[in-house]
Amino acid sequence: MGGMAAKWHDFLRALTLFLGLGIGISASGADLVLQKVPPLTVAQAPNYPQNLARFDLGAQIESDVPDDASSSVPFLSGDPASVYSLRTGTTRLLISLAKIENIDSVAFLNSEAKGTVTIATSSAKLSPDSPQWHDAKQEELSTGLISARIGPAEAKYVRLTFNVGTPGRIGNLGVYSAAAVSDFTMPRARKIAANKVAGDIASYNLADLHAKARTIFVSSGDDLKLAQNMIDGQSGTRLRIRR
Repeated sequence: MGGMAAKWHDFLRALTLFLGLGIGISASGADLVLQKVPPLTVAQAPNYPQNLARFDLGAQIESDVPDDASSSVPFLSGDPASVYSLRTGTTRLLISLAKIENIDSVAFLNSEAKGTVTIATSSAKLSPDSPQWHDAKQEELSTGLISARIGPAEAKYVRLTFNVGTPGRIGNLGVYSAAAVSDFTMPRARKIAANKVAGDIASYNLADLHAKARTIFVSSGDDLKLAQNMIDGQSGTRLRIRR
């Protein structure tokens, strides 16, 4: 994890973002040149599908490894530091959404784990071993971004079955809807979900494009229209910066 921390440190030194969260933000420094980010347009909406695998949207998660229950719970909080450890062997994670959704893709970041992940979906709650699950995609686990297009397909439940030969960690899980303009014009209602394992209240990221946050100024970047990538909740999007 040290390498990842170093990358984030370098990133924060190289790029300054000013986020609009419904409050006024000011900055000082004569040597800081800010560039105005163009407003988000309707034409850009398909580039920003919403991550439905979040506590504040009513999602829940279960693991078939009983003593891993407490580590799987924060996985849907939106905290980029929250990871789930994969052991050697088979592990199943079941994500239940608040309602049936039109799902387009599933993605996460993988660190060190080797093996495969099989993604299955269902609109009805099934037992983990039920033959009625619809197997949507199987992917080899390699270090970095794992992204699988599985739709558009309607489902309420997503099952991830990991068959791992070399243990590792996964993070930044995303179950993405087919992008709709309504996700910006009429944002989904946020829920306060209780963490039943730890008894805590699940927090969520205020710097979220789908919670009406916007990147309004940057001090660096090759394409200012892509500045919203930094807060879109997707594992594989980014803003290329200049040094």
